[in-house]
Amino acid sequence: RQRQMCIRDRGYRESFIDELLDAPPRFMVDVYTRKPWVSGIDTTRAFPELRQLLDEGYVLAHEGDGYYIFERAHGR
Repeated sequence: RQRQMCIRDRGYRESFIDELLDAPPRFMVDVYTRKPWVSGIDTTRAFPELRQLLDEGYVLAHEGDGYYIFERAHGR
């Protein structure tokens, strides 16, 4: 049986963070309500590496109804 990949797979996460660091977008949107979540064995909502990237390189530009918009900090 072929192994199914999931977001917790370290390779996907590392690749995603590497791509964000190589070409950081000016804005990032974090939707925190009314969104579907993947659930089941070997899944998680936690993504500490992405949270760290946002905390260190972005500032909150706008808070909307169920979402945040972060803007890349100047000089980053």
